[in-house]
Amino acid sequence: MVFIIWYFFCRLDEDLANLFKHLLNLKIPLVGGADHGYSEAIYLEDLEGNGIELYRDKPVTVWDIREDGRIIGVTEELSAQDIYQLGKEIRAFLQSQKDWDSYRYIHLSVKIV
Repeated sequence: MVFIIWYFFCRLDEDLANLFKHLLNLKIPLVGGADHGYSEAIYLEDLEGNGIELYRDKPVTVWDIREDGRIIGVTEELSAQDIYQLGKEIRAFLQSQKDWDSYRYIHLSVKIV
């Protein structure tokens, strides 16, 4: 069995908010969302059931970094209403994206079981 997970990094909290609002306005089903302390993530699946994670890192100043350098993560409820309100409407969002490649990463993780 092969598990494929796509990770899309959003540089700014506005980018994640714009994508979130866009997906909801299009009625794209979401699997969930989480606040990990150091990042916020939205989860969905493609048509074949492969996982997709849209996420943004929070500013390092709010991370829980211990004296030994460990970064402590959590899994808490995502503030979906706040993120949605921050997002731009679909047309404004699409028109504001000049160069997508300059600030987005795509990571692919494949696991064969």
